[in-house]
Amino acid sequence: YREHTSPLTFARFSCEGMFCATSDTSGTLKVWAFSPEVKTVHSFVFKSGIFSVHWARKVDKLLFVGTGGSKIKLVNITSRKITHELVHPTSGLQIIALTTNLMCTHLVSSGQQPPQ
Repeated sequence: YREHTSPLTFARFSCEGMFCATSDTSGTLKVWAFSPEVKTVHSFVFKSGIFSVHWARKVDKLLFVGTGGSKIKLVNITSRKITHELVHPTSGLQIIALTTNLMCTHLVSSGQQPPQ
């Protein structure tokens, strides 16, 4: 898969295994299918780099995206819209890890200050 033009930051298969989400330092998020052939099914561009990606566990259409600027976005890949956005109270963090519990009722994140 060679559609990214900037260094990759994350790759994650969806829970049901139908899709893979990849992100890069320029803020590009690609959602692609790999069967029967590799092809991009959705592409999103954010204003800052993407540092973490986590699929919601219940369905293969909701994706949590951690960016620079202390933001976590919930993306619906079916409607191609950002449905929710959370902002960490500490400004300028890179959200480097995201996870949910099995029922997807709690979200935990980890952030770091960008290297100087």
